[in-house]
Amino acid sequence: MAKLPKDWRVFARDDPADEFRRYKALVARHKTDEARRTRIRRIRQHPGQVTVWCLIVTGLGLLGWRMLNLEPLPPPPPPSAWPAEIRAKHIAARRSCEAARAEGLAPATRGYPGYWPHLDGDNDGVACEWSLGIPSISLHTLLGGK
Repeated sequence: MAKLPKDWRVFARDDPADEFRRYKALVARHKTDEARRTRIRRIRQHPGQVTVWCLIVTGLGLLGWRMLNLEPLPPPPPPSAWPAEIRAKHIAARRSCEAARAEGLAPATRGYPGYWPHLDGDNDGVACEWSLGIPSISLHTLLGGK
């Protein structure tokens, strides 16, 4: 056998507990590194998911902002100033909320076509609103229409 330099030492590895401890440490380090690599790989493989979630959150934020910043409706014109077609729809909507929705007049605010006091169950000035106390708002109004 070749001779070793003077400052080198040879250690016997005959302690099985020490070998097992080193093996466990090596496996744990490998699992940690593999988990990190897997997380990075998943993010790189699916960047579209991050984009979609960002768009959804931004859209909901803008929608909420728009709903909070709605301008009040202008004062309604008197019923005598309504065109004949609107007056006919208003009269047809008197029967029920289903009829008002069919005519396209629900939900209706007090003073506007489609509002009848007997269709306003909670007397808050809006007839034919959604159930469960959720106030309804038309898409036209939500998008900024007058």
